Amino acid sequence: MLRSIISPFVCACLPVAAPVLAQPARVDLSEYRLAATVNLPAFVVEASAVAYNPDTGNLYVIGDGGGGIGEFTRAGAYVGAMTFTGFQDTEGIAYAGGGRFVIAEERLQNLYLLTYARFGSVNRALLPWVSLGAETGNNGIEGVSFDALQGVYIAVKERTPQRALRVTADFDAGGAGVSDLFLAASLGLLDLSDVAALTSVPSLVGTADQDNLLIISQESARVVKCTRAGVVLGTLDLAGISATAEGVTIDERGVIYVVDETPRMFIFERACRADFNHDGVLDVGDIFAFLAAWFAANPAANYNGAGGTDVADVFAFLAAWFAGCP
Repeated sequence: MLRSIISPFVCACLPVAAPVLAQPARVDLSEYRLAATVNLPAFVVEASAVAYNPDTGNLYVIGDGGGGIGEFTRAGAYVGAMTFTGFQDTEGIAYAGGGRFVIAEERLQNLYLLTYARFGSVNRALLPWVSLGAETGNNGIEGVSFDALQGVYIAVKERTPQRALRVTADFDAGGAGVSDLFLAASLGLLDLSDVAALTSVPSLVGTADQDNLLIISQESARVVKCTRAGVVLGTLDLAGISATAEGVTIDERGVIYVVDETPRMFIFERACRADFNHDGVLDVGDIFAFLAAWFAANPAANYNGAGGTDVADVFAFLAAWFAGCP
């Protein structure tokens, strides 16, 4: 009886447009799910790092073969590339603003500053650079991220020992100040593969997440969120998704992008209970999917958690849908 009464009311009130998704006020890795997997072109040999450029809205992927940078939309569509000469073991990339990127050479433990030119090329010997340490083996600088608020770089050294570094770089003078943020072994990861500073997400500035970091470990198959004192606050498990994932970045919507050596890109979005049909978009399809479950007395429609399915679940779902995803 109740369902026959509520049905005409809900159907008459169905909106025709989806709500606007809000920018994140936090990054809670427990809320994330794999939304898409994209095969990258073979020229991105062993993709090892990815950076997001908010000025273009595109992603920039680098492989460890030193061939260059691949530019892609956030859906993974190829846009263009810049080729390299003289690079050997490029493992990190960070967007530094103004169309400029910083590239990390692992074994040399150097950072190089360049201006990206789509379909252009650049020779390493002509670029300004700074050193983060003495030349080493295949265990050096694996990732780098730029903190625009403080004007510093955050870099990670893979192992022997693992290090999480705060870097002040003067590319004009060719010098850098390097200090350890914390004892990196405290993260409990088998290696450190890349880092993303959450200061790059505008809506997080001024929140508790502002200064936190995302660090990916290829061998541990996980992304962790941690403080700059090394306290782990959350984990995104990559087991069963990729065994060679090495690069991580995040955009202003809070979407997390991971790249691996195959090469592929994995797109992780915040799970939203109002996205009832799990297609990654809030639209009228979610309402129809919820109502179908509700009319069938499917336990999934017990939206308010009170037990059973009744009219309170409908109103709870609609309130969440109109509010959008957090």
